[in-house]
Amino acid sequence: MAKFRYDRSSKWLIEHHGDQILRLGGVRDVVSWRSVQAEVVQPRQIPDGLLEVQRAGQPQPDLFLVEIATYPDRRVAEQVMDDVTLVLQDRRVLPDVLVLVLHPKGNVEVAAETALPSRGGWTHLRLSWRVVALWTLPAEDLLRTEEPGLMPWVLLTSFAGPPEPVFRRCREVIDERARPEEHDNLLAVTQV
Repeated sequence: MAKFRYDRSSKWLIEHHGDQILRLGGVRDVVSWRSVQAEVVQPRQIPDGLLEVQRAGQPQPDLFLVEIATYPDRRVAEQVMDDVTLVLQDRRVLPDVLVLVLHPKGNVEVAAETALPSRGGWTHLRLSWRVVALWTLPAEDLLRTEEPGLMPWVLLTSFAGPPEPVFRRCREVIDERARPEEHDNLLAVTQV
């Protein structure tokens, strides 16, 4: 069986449950949202996801760029810089960026900012963004929401005791609350 280099379940979750991914980053005032085409100006390097989000009390939608890293990697900062500049060129809007890191790897951490100076030193481009290390989030907080779109992430968070009760609770939430057309896909991406 051939293996794909990149996991496609992240893209599905961004496209179908982008509001819940933003919730992982602390955005709780989403009124409406939609996934917009992440393939911007240069297809060489594209963001994992780009969400257009209408937030409570805001007159116009905001753009959120979502990047998902399986493990912490120093290259994430370069990837975010590329993604942000592509969106800025294409849409003339600086998006908010959320980087989700799924699993720890040694003592490597994902940077939350980067700076790029020109060779002559006259110009500097500095970016910062929000990084969420999923294994630091309490599983109980996500389970309490009973949001099916959060259940695939619960298994990557922090919980005490054996994993079986957590697995069962995620399955219950998906079985009871997922839309019928998304049920099987949610179970599949949770398994991945």
